[in-house]
Amino acid sequence: MPSLLRLLLLLLASLPAFAQTIALGHGCALDVIDGTLTAIGDDYKATFRAGELEFTPLLGRQAPRNLPLALEVTHCSRGEPVAVGPAALSHDGLVATFGRPELDERLEVRTDGIKQSFVFASLPPGNGDLVVRCRVRSELRPQAIRSAGSLRFLHGSVGGVEIGAVLGLEADGKTCDGSLHCDGEHVDFVLPASFVQQARLPLVVDPLLSTIAVTSSTLADSAPDVAPLPAPVDAYLVVWQRAVSATDRDVRAQRVSSNGTLLGSLIMLETSSQDTADVSVAASPISGRWLVAWEQLGDIKGRILSSTGGPLSSLDFANGPNQQRSPTLAGGGFASSGIAMCVWHDATANQIQCKQVNLSTLSSSFPNSVVASGTSAITVSDPTISRDNRLDRALVVWRTTNLLGQRSLRGVVLTPNGTPLSPVVPIAGGGGIDASFPTCAGDGVDFVVSWLSASPVLGNGAACAAVHHDFVFQGLGPLTVGTPRPFQGPGGSVRSTATAMFQGSAMVALSSPGTTGNDVSTLSVDPLLCSDCEGSLPVDLAGNDVDVAICSRATGPAAITPNDGAVVYVPIVGGQGDVALRLLRADDGVRSLLEINCTPGLPFAPCARAGNQGFGVLLRGAEANELTLVIHSTALLNFNCQPCIIGPDPAVGVIEFLGATSANGDLRAALPLPGGPAVVGTTVHSQFVLFGGQCLGNFRGTLGISCTLQ
Repeated sequence: MPSLLRLLLLLLASLPAFAQTIALGHGCALDVIDGTLTAIGDDYKATFRAGELEFTPLLGRQAPRNLPLALEVTHCSRGEPVAVGPAALSHDGLVATFGRPELDERLEVRTDGIKQSFVFASLPPGNGDLVVRCRVRSELRPQAIRSAGSLRFLHGSVGGVEIGAVLGLEADGKTCDGSLHCDGEHVDFVLPASFVQQARLPLVVDPLLSTIAVTSSTLADSAPDVAPLPAPVDAYLVVWQRAVSATDRDVRAQRVSSNGTLLGSLIMLETSSQDTADVSVAASPISGRWLVAWEQLGDIKGRILSSTGGPLSSLDFANGPNQQRSPTLAGGGFASSGIAMCVWHDATANQIQCKQVNLSTLSSSFPNSVVASGTSAITVSDPTISRDNRLDRALVVWRTTNLLGQRSLRGVVLTPNGTPLSPVVPIAGGGGIDASFPTCAGDGVDFVVSWLSASPVLGNGAACAAVHHDFVFQGLGPLTVGTPRPFQGPGGSVRSTATAMFQGSAMVALSSPGTTGNDVSTLSVDPLLCSDCEGSLPVDLAGNDVDVAICSRATGPAAITPNDGAVVYVPIVGGQGDVALRLLRADDGVRSLLEINCTPGLPFAPCARAGNQGFGVLLRGAEANELTLVIHSTALLNFNCQPCIIGPDPAVGVIEFLGATSANGDLRAALPLPGGPAVVGTTVHSQFVLFGGQCLGNFRGTLGISCTLQ
């Protein structure tokens, strides 16, 4: 095709552009979770019930278990201790209140702790010091018996809780320093009689409870994930785990607008003392809702959230004696239905299972389906599922391990209810190369899978491959796996990958060793061939980053907007984990559809950069098994050929005969692009023409597309 190479050409190279980094995970919240009034801050969680405040410091994985400090007011007096009456709990905004006949205990939730205030509308009888006595329940031990300032309760070298200095405040604004007394079972908050006697009411006794971190691993965040809801919501939901101790990781979330503004407060998804693992999130644009799933004590749990982050329903994907692990969610359009899917590993049964959830009706009553079963010689594990689906099909990929410890990947396309639409096919591994920890994205026809690879000869790295599903309506459609494309991060080997599908390219985000720690970068690849679009693009090369995830707001590689997304990861700075989000755009140049069709069919062209020899143009959703040609031109003719219009001008372009469309009405036209700057900025118009219509007695045209090469 010499004339073709001289001519063109089409669409742009995917050129991601990154916005500023946004720090997540800071702030506080107060809400009723699973029937209990619960609060969270940067480095603590707390519950309020039966008159007792239980304050649990987040001491990280260095703490052997949760080490809460519980306080319950039992007495108040100005002489002999007098027992207080029962407490009535209420809350408003970020303030919880235990109302008692003798005093109100006001607990203000803050980012750095809980401000505990004892408010007296009238004073107890007597004329001595004012004493509020609290029963203490904790493994933490006090550092001192008496303190004129703050008092610390610690556990060895991992840290604990600090009760701040006592301050008295009367109605005229006068203040007085108080003191703290502790006998191991009680803490007394004391104000001197001289101040109390002259104070105008109401009188407030005002300490602060906060976390004391002795180790450097207080904020141990991990496993971030992100999913978008398009307009009118225009927001991402970021989820992650925050370590409380070695036996407890909570699940938190935060909404972020499409322009990077934090929306609302932190969201509490799981705050019990039970450990969690492998949190995942998916979005359903049709229902306008998010679905979050995680592993908890061998079960798969989840919640459906509204577009404002409010919990709508709790889910149990898989309960029982079997050990369930590694849940991963898929959302997207799913043929304009409010459906999401969850896949996970049943370690006891040696199976990969899946379940459908209808987010529109909040229904999770669908049965579980078995995706794959292992044998006595083969173990299955680590499932993943494509995330940017537009059709009622998704690609599920999992790892197999044989008795020799050799690992490979296999995959199958499923309907949302678990019905196979393709045979199970090998994806990667074999020939002395191990493949593990897959991630994938796709739109129902084209998918990209990325994974970690290991070889005694080639070392450790990663790879990706394009997977194409040609759906046959009368049976299983073939699943074609492209040639794996190996890659490494800027520093060499790769620790983790994540994959998302954009309009004109796929993006693989990766964490890899760098000069000062672990770096995060992205790789733009052609979703049809997994060939290089733009090389490696840095996200964060300055920190020590782990656990990367990526999402796209585009619903697959279609000619629609927007074409942006987000990368989330955990930067480790000074030993402390946090969650960071970075917005990105993957614009494919100036592109517009030409409304010149008289038959269904949508062409698009991914990753069109100068010198891309693997470039091609794809036709989707046309008639099945129909002879087709394609026209590429730098000029428009717009020839009226009733009832169709032929847009590109063949006189200053090329015509190529392609053969027949697939049973699904798809066809790919290979179009190697010439290199050099001369072709950059060229606008090319393309249109597929099918045999069998009224135009010129035997033709009809599809939709066309205009693209500018960058």
